[in-house]
Amino acid sequence: SSGEAFRQAAEQIAGVEQVSLAFSAPGLPAGVRFFPASEVEGLEDTEGGPVVFQWFRSDAAFVDVLGLEVAAGRSFDQNRPSDIGRSVILNEAAVRELGWDDPIGKTMGTGEGQVEVIGVVEDFHFADMRTEIGPLLIEYDPAARDYAMVKLRSEDLPETLAGVESLWGTVAPDYLFDAFFLDDHFAAMYRAERLVGQMFLAFSLLAGLVAC
Repeated sequence: SSGEAFRQAAEQIAGVEQVSLAFSAPGLPAGVRFFPASEVEGLEDTEGGPVVFQWFRSDAAFVDVLGLEVAAGRSFDQNRPSDIGRSVILNEAAVRELGWDDPIGKTMGTGEGQVEVIGVVEDFHFADMRTEIGPLLIEYDPAARDYAMVKLRSEDLPETLAGVESLWGTVAPDYLFDAFFLDDHFAAMYRAERLVGQMFLAFSLLAGLVAC
């Protein structure tokens, strides 16, 4: 695919450390996946509602590229075909909600939809910093390629970015190259929140003056 071709070629650029392909990225809307409580190991006898996770589908490099800390178990291994579609990584918030003392090896779902927990990552903000960190499930899906997350070295950034953009035009000329830094994206969200807060303050003051 064009995504895989881009990943392989981009990692040959001098200023690029590693590339991960995913259906979304931190700070952007994630998917949602749920399992009936009856299909979650250890919850079979409960009468609660479904267990709901925020959901990232990604390649095997997702954890490394984002610098996530593996608290238990392991990350995905591209040399283990059995990881694809059947193995998942949870965050610590998910483990707490499920009440598992030892999550590694636990299963959720049934039949072809059953997945096994192979790892746990420390909690990280995958939405904005004001949002409480909720249960997260990361699934290894080699078809994930909506976003390419490129881990860059700090030196020669303009040259590296130019190389990445040039490569994108060669590998995927029919797709728009719209690059942004994740830290800039989060900063922009906070600026927008501050602006909205100032607007509400202004409207509150205006309402107060009218009432007087």
